[in-house]
Amino acid sequence: GTYVSPDGQWVFFRRTEAPGQVWKSPVAGGEPSEIENVRNAAFFSPDGRLIAGLTSKEIGGRNVTVWTILPMGGGVPIAEFVPPPRALGLWWAPDNAGLNYVDEEDGVTSIMRWNFAGGKTQVLLRFPEVRIRNIAWSPDGKEILFRGVKDQAQNLYKFIVATGKVIPLTDFRSGRIFDFNWAVDGTSACLAQGEVNREVVLIRGFK
Repeated sequence: GTYVSPDGQWVFFRRTEAPGQVWKSPVAGGEPSEIENVRNAAFFSPDGRLIAGLTSKEIGGRNVTVWTILPMGGGVPIAEFVPPPRALGLWWAPDNAGLNYVDEEDGVTSIMRWNFAGGKTQVLLRFPEVRIRNIAWSPDGKEILFRGVKDQAQNLYKFIVATGKVIPLTDFRSGRIFDFNWAVDGTSACLAQGEVNREVVLIRGFK
C-alpha cells in the first residue's frame, strides 16, 4: 500500500517491479529512494521522524521476522527487535519511543510494548476473557481500543492504560468487526461490522 507521513512530507510505497522493497519519496517532489534494511512493510512514527520497518534475517539457521527502527532521513538503524513467534501486529506507541504488539502465551493474549531505547518489553494488558486482535491508540495516548474475539462473536473494548480498566463497548453475538478507529477528537469511535456469507451456486445450460 501507500502511506503518507504524519507531517505530510513523505510517501512510502512499493514498486511492482521490485516486490518486497519499500521506497520513500518527498511529497514536494524529487527522486524516490529505497529504504535500506527494510523489506515488506514500513510504518511512520506518530511524529514522522522515525520508521519501523519489517524485514527478515537468518538467525540460528532459520529465517525470523525483525523489526528495525530507522531515522526518517536514513542512516544506521537505531534498534532491532525479534518479536516472539506468536506476535501479532505492529503499532507505534504514541510517545514515539516504543512499539506495541499482541502476544499469546498459554492461550491468553496480551498487549505488549517494546521500548527500543532500553530494549525491554512490558505487558500493558493481559486479558484472558477474549482473544485480543487489532488495537488502536486514542489521539491523546491514554486509551486503547481493541477487537476481542470469543466463540463466534467479535466485540470492541476500551482499555484505560492508567487504571488498567477494560470497558466493553459493544455486545455483538455474532459477525465480524472488519475495521475500527477513533474519531479525530478522541471522544468516540467508529467500526465496520457484519456477517460473512459464502455460497456455492451451480449454473447449468450456459452454453
